[in-house]
Amino acid sequence: PLLLFAQWTPQKNMFPLSTTYGTICIFSDDEGKTWQSGEPVPFEGLNIYPNECQPIELSNGSILMTMRDEKGSHHPLWALSNDGGKTWQGTHEVTTLLTATCDQSLLRVEDSFYFSHPNALSRTNMTVHVSKDHGSTWSVFAHLWDGPSAYSCLASRGDDTVALLYERGKQNSYESITLALLPTKGT
Repeated sequence: PLLLFAQWTPQKNMFPLSTTYGTICIFSDDEGKTWQSGEPVPFEGLNIYPNECQPIELSNGSILMTMRDEKGSHHPLWALSNDGGKTWQGTHEVTTLLTATCDQSLLRVEDSFYFSHPNALSRTNMTVHVSKDHGSTWSVFAHLWDGPSAYSCLASRGDDTVALLYERGKQNSYESITLALLPTKGT
């Protein structure tokens, strides 16, 4: 099985295996005995700057990476890898989703994608969207918090429930961390 994690490296040689700056995947195809670094997600010539990121494996074995756009386009960035995270192509803005300049989370459960993020131009309005067509269209799955909110992380519990851990507060988004359990059956 492929073990995979992504990282954003703001400068060369900042972390082990980061010989360049940008958004990369670090992967192991031998159960973690050895690790390799992929190429950075390309963004030259585009008016974007990929930053914090999260990969998911698609049903066909390809890797889809979602990334924060540090230039503030207010849309997530996506890129696709067909070789386990070694190289990337098709970097683009997902203009059907609005998000603050903030980390976000993407999760695939069977044929559905779940995307958590502050659904506003600022870090407010924590929302989870769902797509049943591999990200072509999205609908609101759960609106969790109107107030300040920021980073989030989605996980499948394997029991028809998606878990969402997210930052939120009344005055600012860093006052508390909340766990929400969201049933997926029938959605």
